[in-house]
Amino acid sequence: HLKLIERLFQSFKNIFSLFLSCSLLLSYSYTFSLPSRSLSPLSPTIFLLSLSLQYSIPIVKYDRNGFKARPRQLILTQTAAYVVDDAKIKQRVLYTTLKGVSVSTLSDGIIIFHIPSEDDKQKGDLIMQCDHLFEALTKLSVVANKQSAINVVQGSVKFQMKAGKEGIVEFSSGQESMVYKDKNGHLMVVSTRTRAR
Repeated sequence: HLKLIERLFQSFKNIFSLFLSCSLLLSYSYTFSLPSRSLSPLSPTIFLLSLSLQYSIPIVKYDRNGFKARPRQLILTQTAAYVVDDAKIKQRVLYTTLKGVSVSTLSDGIIIFHIPSEDDKQKGDLIMQCDHLFEALTKLSVVANKQSAINVVQGSVKFQMKAGKEGIVEFSSGQESMVYKDKNGHLMVVSTRTRAR
């Protein structure tokens, strides 16, 4: 009877392990919402990220120089935020190095991660836009314990580029929502309404 119980227990462990692996893979596919061309074998690094995943949301990342819009995924783990593109890590920001987070008083969805300029591994501050800003900020506050680092700005905010250069994001309201690079080199963010309080 003892050997039979041991065999049954071992079988149960094997079935549970298989179930857990399948659940993780399904969760990964759903959470990251990757296109069909990315459903190849998972990157080991991305798979490890999925194990410590706390939150994930689609974003638009704006390049620091030309402000070209690029679709990405923002992933929050227990220790860092990751910007991912097609299962490839484009940038990692450790919470311990995150100096601040800026958002505007408008409903533009812009969020800026301020990163130390002396960090040679970084390319400057991270400018992003997401549809569920309140949700993302709440998750970031809880996971990273950065409640006091969130700044709500009005009018404009400076951001750091590589090599010590600075840029400016200007916020305004208008009849049509848009994000574009102005002739003066600033990133112009126009929103149709003020964020509800």
